[in-house]
Amino acid sequence: MTRLSQAIAQHKAGRYAEAEQGYLAWLRTHPGDPDASFYLGGLRQQQGRPAEAAELFKQVIAQEDNRADAWLNLGVALRAVGEPSSAMACFERALALVPTSPVAHYNLGIVLQDLKRPELALPCFERAIALRPDHAGTHCNRGAVLASLKLDAAALESFERALALEPDNAIARHNRGLARLRLGLFDGAWADCDFRWKRPGVGPYRHAAIAPWRGDKPLEGKRILLWSEQGYGDTLQFCRYAPMVAALGGEVVLEAQHPLKSLLASLSGVAQLRAQGETLPHCDYEIPLLSLPLAFDTTLDTVPAGVPYLHADAGKVRSLDRLFAPADRRPRIGLACSGSRTHINDANRSVPLSRFAALFDRAQVFLLQKELSGEDEATLRQYPVRDLRPELADFSDSAAVIAHLDLVVSVDTAVAHLAGALGKPVWLLLPFAPDWRWMLERDDSPWYPNTRLFRQRRPGAWNEPIEQVLDELHGHAWPHGDPS
Repeated sequence: MTRLSQAIAQHKAGRYAEAEQGYLAWLRTHPGDPDASFYLGGLRQQQGRPAEAAELFKQVIAQEDNRADAWLNLGVALRAVGEPSSAMACFERALALVPTSPVAHYNLGIVLQDLKRPELALPCFERAIALRPDHAGTHCNRGAVLASLKLDAAALESFERALALEPDNAIARHNRGLARLRLGLFDGAWADCDFRWKRPGVGPYRHAAIAPWRGDKPLEGKRILLWSEQGYGDTLQFCRYAPMVAALGGEVVLEAQHPLKSLLASLSGVAQLRAQGETLPHCDYEIPLLSLPLAFDTTLDTVPAGVPYLHADAGKVRSLDRLFAPADRRPRIGLACSGSRTHINDANRSVPLSRFAALFDRAQVFLLQKELSGEDEATLRQYPVRDLRPELADFSDSAAVIAHLDLVVSVDTAVAHLAGALGKPVWLLLPFAPDWRWMLERDDSPWYPNTRLFRQRRPGAWNEPIEQVLDELHGHAWPHGDPS
């Protein structure tokens, strides 16, 4: 057995340190050997060193351009270092060499998902399934693509097929739950969604040392921690369950993001309020906020939809009277056209401020967001939009502003949840494939009875929903007047 074949055997046996030494020793005496470079590249990939792996696979290809396995592995490495377009070219080259490779079709589909080309990714996954129908991951990714194309019924079937092959596949379980929720099929969906904690790469469960509660134990005389796990909007939406938990006899401790703490002091049922990072009292049980619908077995008909459940501070409301001119009788409209640019779906949900130019002369428009792109900053200087950013230190300040308004027009960001929780009329602009909580097709929300939904009919096409908003402004009686 050669030193290289011995290193390969060690690699396959999981003895990575020994294999690494063997590959390096072989390359010292056989510089540039393509097989040794290939296997060492695979080891570097497994070690989480994709940039080094990519260089090794390039060395292999420089000598053996027709090695489909090297092109395939180079594509995987390039995707891992954030070069999806280059990775796509590698997968296409691998398929030109071996058109029947299900792995190459699968990886090409993955990178096309990265590039936001679901319509091209879908046939890749379908070809991969035709070649290898027993791969759960391919069915799962096909389902994700179908969901992004707003074909959730078909997506649900793909997730079911993935789970038939791998019943413990956490990604498929979680995605099946989201698809069910989008379709309004709440039964079973919340239990599926709890598998979000088992998805690969999900951060540690922050309060794992406390006993979990999912509605399965009595709370009388117990202290229970409700804690925020995701974004501001999620906290604002699901904190509504706190009074229901308190009604079961438990002492409720709510832990939330610091910018929400002042506002959440208005939420009933909370005995103690903590910002993330602050010391917590001893708690008998814990539950993340997004698991509360599971604990209460929430159905479409039993969503706790009473609003308002949050309230603006009266003193802050009075202090902002100076910002609102009583002589101007046009309606007062708060606008949030974009959310955090770090949000995974921000490119689809945000709208340039300039797209609302027709609104600016017909209403008093007040900006309700802290972040603006450079383009939106330039638009703000050109139009009569009131920039309230200096007034918005936290969400309680935003709530005080919203108390003065007739309407909030927002994309899918925390501002929409805030206004909804305050009981203010909200007109929400949604992308073609919306987040699960807004479901499909309907123009209302079971979570916020004061919210109307204006949906894209084609991906990226904001003209129609914005025009609908402008048209609807004329059909309402406003406390502060009518649009001109």
